[in-house]
Amino acid sequence: MSVREIERGWVVDKLPNLNQYKIESTHKLVHNYVLIDGAGELRCSKIQIQGYGVIYKMAIKSGNGMVRTEIEKKLTPEEYNSLKKVSKASLSKTVVDIGFAGISIYNGNAKGLITVEVEFPDIRSAKQFIPPKWFGKEVTDDVRYRAKSIAFNGIPQ
Repeated sequence: MSVREIERGWVVDKLPNLNQYKIESTHKLVHNYVLIDGAGELRCSKIQIQGYGVIYKMAIKSGNGMVRTEIEKKLTPEEYNSLKKVSKASLSKTVVDIGFAGISIYNGNAKGLITVEVEFPDIRSAKQFIPPKWFGKEVTDDVRYRAKSIAFNGIPQ
């Protein structure tokens, strides 16, 4: 089933002390990009959730900017490994979920980059959201900060 994803993103210059937020989960994530076609992508992901275990997913995403279309499907470890073998690029990060936002701390060729994303139920809520100052520069419409672009090109200059 296709889902409309409404999300805004920012580049974080300096993380605040996260003790002021309720950390709901922390997980390590690896995205492997199998196919990229303009604004579309097919990726398989390995998600290791602290205290829970590992899950595998495939996602097809299309569009750029605040509103995108997403289709997700759970994978078996064997399906994930098969898709990973034919992937063209990968991206590794740790995601800290603070309830209203997800903070991505990148590894590998993007080490040092920190972004934060907020998902919204509707466009009106997204437009009305006032981010905390520490969120930094908004990059919602900057395709260079899409995970697939970072996987292929590293940190945008």
